[in-house]
Amino acid sequence: MDKKLIYIVDDGKSFSDKDLLNAFDRFYKGDKGDTGLVLTITKTIINKTGSTLSIRNREGYGGEYTIKF
Repeated sequence: MDKKLIYIVDDGKSFSDKDLLNAFDRFYKGDKGDTGLVLTITKTIINKTGSTLSIRNREGYGGEYTIKF
């Protein structure tokens, strides 16, 4: 079966190295974060379907989120 990918790129600030390491940790908030739950909940839902979610900085943009089905 072929893997399918979805890329989502935001136009915000890049993540710091610390934020990239902790982005999926429950209640982790960066400098301007709110509750620290959105990425944790999103990753949990995606993982329960057998898929994966990853994040990285994309040159000239902000974060790039990759979902692999």
